[in-house]
Amino acid sequence: MVSIRRLFSFVRAVAVIACTYAHILFSHTGYTSQVQWDGYSFSIQTHDQPMPRRIFIQSGEWHPWRMPVPELWPDIFQKAKAAGLNTISFYVHWGLMNPKRGVLDLEGINNLQPFFDAAKRAGLWIIARPGPYIK
Repeated sequence: MVSIRRLFSFVRAVAVIACTYAHILFSHTGYTSQVQWDGYSFSIQTHDQPMPRRIFIQSGEWHPWRMPVPELWPDIFQKAKAAGLNTISFYVHWGLMNPKRGVLDLEGINNLQPFFDAAKRAGLWIIARPGPYIK
């Protein structure tokens, strides 16, 4: 389990890096220039494109804690991609990550980095839905 002090140290380090490179990633409005939207769709700019391109999000949803074997996640992402999806949406289960006051558990199935890596390897975008309530 990760202590709150360690988490804040990590967040502070990320904030320093983000501030250092903010002029590259963000516009004067504070929003990223890689993802834009209007009343109809999203536009996403990937590393190999000079300008954002309009996309239609075809999303599925599944939850990492419902399949607590990270070795199986790449297979699920590959099947989602083969089914024609370009995005996976998931909830962040706060009840598992923060089981009691002052405790933050980012180990095992709560470690989302393998989840993100598997989605990236499959060529899928991710929509994270953090929050204490899950429908």
